[in-house]
Amino acid sequence: MSGSITARAQRAAAAGGAGVFTGLCGAAAAALFTGGAGWALLAGAATGVAGHRIGAQRWDRAANARAPQVEATIHALNPLAEDGWHLLTARSVGPRSEPRYHLCVPPSANIILLLMDVSWPKGELVHLNGYNQLASGSDIQELTIEALLKASDHVRHTLDKRKLRRRLGAPSVGQVLPVHNAPVMDEHLQFIRYPASTEKREINVVSTRLLVEKMQSANGSVDRRSRQRAGKIAEALNQHYPEPRQT
Repeated sequence: MSGSITARAQRAAAAGGAGVFTGLCGAAAAALFTGGAGWALLAGAATGVAGHRIGAQRWDRAANARAPQVEATIHALNPLAEDGWHLLTARSVGPRSEPRYHLCVPPSANIILLLMDVSWPKGELVHLNGYNQLASGSDIQELTIEALLKASDHVRHTLDKRKLRRRLGAPSVGQVLPVHNAPVMDEHLQFIRYPASTEKREINVVSTRLLVEKMQSANGSVDRRSRQRAGKIAEALNQHYPEPRQT
């Protein structure tokens, strides 16, 4: 992936500085989780500046650190393909973005799940601290949430631009943070963020062991038409977020 045309452009952009991540407005998908609670997946920043050489090196180190997580998520998602899901793995979403996102469309076509891979500190407990902040050990991960929501916003605007919401039943966009090589409190964290007074957004942080199970619970009723819609949504997303080209 690091040798792709996209990656080279991203390294050049990273050398100049990092982007500004803002909020996102999304829709909810109804599904049942353990205990009967619904997994309403909702779609929703950081700035940084580095010198030319330092910026490029930092981007490469971050991308290389996340590569094992990306591959682990791709492997974990394999059972969903057998159930009729459309899996667009290792994609770049948004400008100056490395290919660490996965766009997953269930055969019900009721939602698009956007997964973002993060290099979690190995062995550190992923949890919500006393201030309701996402943390890994003592490291605060709130900027990770904002980056994910920014990417989810990009997907939502892509759907609107291509008029897929109007034509294909307004699929919502949900966001998930899979966790590899680190424990997650209760194996699944589900919490709300309010980036604006009128916006309510839900985040799901899931251990690898439960990832497929939780994603399957977001799948709605399936019939021939829903499968067709799912295929059209995946095709449009694949055109806008193509696989990174290798050199």
